Amino acid sequence: MKKLIITTLLTLQLFAQSSDFSQNPFIYSALGNKIYNNVNKIEKLQFMLEYEADKNKIKKYVKDVQKTKDIGFKIQDKEKNIDKATYLKALRELSLTNDYYINKINDNLISSIKSENNILFLKSVNSGLIDIDKNKKAIIKYYYAHKDSIDATGILQNIIDEHNKKPVRKGLTNAELEKIEINRIRKKDKAAQEAIERLLEEEVIKKKINIRKEQKKELGI
Repeated sequence: MKKLIITTLLTLQLFAQSSDFSQNPFIYSALGNKIYNNVNKIEKLQFMLEYEADKNKIKKYVKDVQKTKDIGFKIQDKEKNIDKATYLKALRELSLTNDYYINKINDNLISSIKSENNILFLKSVNSGLIDIDKNKKAIIKYYYAHKDSIDATGILQNIIDEHNKKPVRKGLTNAELEKIEINRIRKKDKAAQEAIERLLEEEVIKKKINIRKEQKKELGI
């Protein structure tokens, strides 16, 4: 039984690995992954007015990326007559184009904020090519200054939602846990004391009422 479980786990692990490899070629993956993972995002730039002049260049780039990716898979499958050096050279050339469009869309974001161009701002953020960590503060600040004119969707909405999340504290220290426990006990003791005081007040009131009743009887009122 134990042997069967181990075999099953190994099979699942190998399946997961093969599934990952099916996405992109694993050879020179450090360079290739950023190109292959961004190509669909760069392809969508051609539909932005700011990239209309680049439309044909972008289309050619997308085709070149797909051709290079196919070569990568052939090398991975150990096909003969495929040169690794040629593949690496192609990746380096594609990497320059990839970086060019990433830098350009990040420049568009900065430009949109300076010129208060809400449409370009939203398109730039939602392109998926923006360096979120680097620009997060500027994005949030601009959005809240213009939120009445911006319909937050996609990535921008995710950034705003993440910003509005309340921080969750984990891994409290012993001192913090002790302080929480002391506060809990104090609140419990205070509640008990207040309950006793209320009972005593009720008893005093009852006694006063009974005394008045007795006095009225004696006076025949």
